Amino acid sequence: MASEALRLFDVARGVVRFRPAYNAQYCTDSESRVIAGADVVTVGSGQGQMAPMVEQVSERCGKSPEEWLVDGGYPGYGQIDAVAEQATAYAPVPKPKDKATDPHTPKPGDSETVAAWRVRMGAE
Repeated sequence: MASEALRLFDVARGVVRFRPAYNAQYCTDSESRVIAGADVVTVGSGQGQMAPMVEQVSERCGKSPEEWLVDGGYPGYGQIDAVAEQATAYAPVPKPKDKATDPHTPKPGDSETVAAWRVRMGAE
């Protein structure tokens, strides 16, 4: 990646410091631990990177795994919708600000896919 593509983002939690940085993303097969996909982006989180990674692995391997286990920074609601026809996402549901709210109960405005993800993650 060329240095002119480098972006600045906060690399320290709670402290406003900006340093040039890249954000590496990778995908492995959980059984064999073989790296199936890799990318480097210039954004401060993995949010928004799940659909591109599913596409990359699908192109590279000829098919997409049916299930994806991802960390909490990876899936956004749009990403879960974007990969729904190719894969089932297993990712933590964000904790609500109101502790009395069940994060696994579908919310008004959730797509069918996001609602199913919330329920699935509360059950498994």
